[in-house]
Amino acid sequence: MRHTLLPAAVLLVLLSGCKEKPAAVPAAPEVIVTPATASSYEIYTPSISNVRAYDSVDLVARVEGFLRKRNFRDGELVRKDQLLFQIEPDKYEAAVAAAEADLLKAKADQKNTSIDYQRQKSLLEKDAVSVRNFDTAESKKMQSDAAVLAAEAKLRQAKLDLSYTQIRAPFDGRISFNRYSEGNLVSPSSGSLATLLRSGPVKVDFRLNETDLLRLMESGSVRKNRKVREVPVELYFQNGKKYAGKGHLDSFDNQVSQTTGTFQLRAVFENPDEELIPGMYVKVRLRTGGSAKAVAVPLAAVQTDMAGDYVYVVGKDDLVERRTVKATRQDGSLYISDGVKEGELVIVEGVTKVRPGSKVRPQRQKPAETGR
Repeated sequence: MRHTLLPAAVLLVLLSGCKEKPAAVPAAPEVIVTPATASSYEIYTPSISNVRAYDSVDLVARVEGFLRKRNFRDGELVRKDQLLFQIEPDKYEAAVAAAEADLLKAKADQKNTSIDYQRQKSLLEKDAVSVRNFDTAESKKMQSDAAVLAAEAKLRQAKLDLSYTQIRAPFDGRISFNRYSEGNLVSPSSGSLATLLRSGPVKVDFRLNETDLLRLMESGSVRKNRKVREVPVELYFQNGKKYAGKGHLDSFDNQVSQTTGTFQLRAVFENPDEELIPGMYVKVRLRTGGSAKAVAVPLAAVQTDMAGDYVYVVGKDDLVERRTVKATRQDGSLYISDGVKEGELVIVEGVTKVRPGSKVRPQRQKPAETGR
C-alpha cells in the first residue's frame, strides 16, 4: 500500500505545479495631448483654378510662302516688334512693283482725260462744242479717276501682303516651341506657327458659389467705393506653398451662371520672377467675410475616414472619446467650429494606439513641440 500511494501523491504535487498563472493586465498606452484653445479667424473661400497669361497670341501666316528664316530660339524671351518669322517675299515684292506701274499708267491716263475735260468744258461755255462731246469727256475723266483709286487700292494691298511676309512680336513675352522648320510652305491654313505669352503679371480666373458671393458682398469688400483692385487675393501652389507675390481682384463677370450657380471673378498677380507659369493649377483664397470664433487644434490631432473628420479627446478617468468635428483650415491653421470645447485635451501623438473607450496615460505636449 505504501508503494502504491507514493507515486499518486507525487503526481498530484506535479499537476498542481503546472497550473497557469493569470495573465498580467497591459499598461495603458502613453499619448501626447494638447488642450484646444479658443481663437478666431478670418473667413476665406478657397477655389481651384489655373494661371493664364495676361495676353496670349497665336502667330499665324497671313500670306502663303516658303518659310525663309526663324529668328528666335524655342522658349526664349522676345521683344516687341522683334522679327520672328520671315516668309519668302519675292513674289510679293514683284506684286508691289506691278501695282506701282499700274498706278503710274492710271495717273497718266487721268492726266490726259483731265486736260480733255477742261478743254471741252471751256468750249462748251463758248457754245463752241456740243453737250454730247462734253459729256463724253466728263465720263472719261470720271473713269480715269476711278482707275487711279483702284490702282492705289491695289498698291496698298500689295504692300500689305508684302508686310505680312514678316511676322513680328506684338509685345514683350516668352515664345513657345516652333511648329514649322525653315523651308516649309506655310499659309493662313497652316495654323499657329508659335504662341507668344506676354511677360509680367498673370491672370487667375476663379468662381464663387452664390452663398460665398453673398457673403463677399455683405462684407463690403467689393461694394465699398467699388475699389475692386484693393481687394487682396492669396494664391497657393499645388504643394501647399503660399505664393509670395501680391495679387488683387481685378474684375468680375456680369451674371451668375444659371448652369452651375457660380460667379466668375478674375485676380491679377505680379510675376517678376516667372514663378507663375501659365497653365499650372493653383488654389486661390479670397476673403469673403469677417471673423469667426472657434477652437484651434494642431493639424496632427485631426483624423479623417469615410464618416468625415474626427479627433480623439481624453476625457474623465483618462478614457478616450471619439468626436466628430467640423474642421476649417484658415491662415495655415486648423479650426474646429463644432465637436470640441475649449480646454479639452486632444491627442496629437499616439492616435494609432488608442480606440474609443480605452484608457490612456496622457502627457502634455511641451511648448517647444507646439505647431508640429
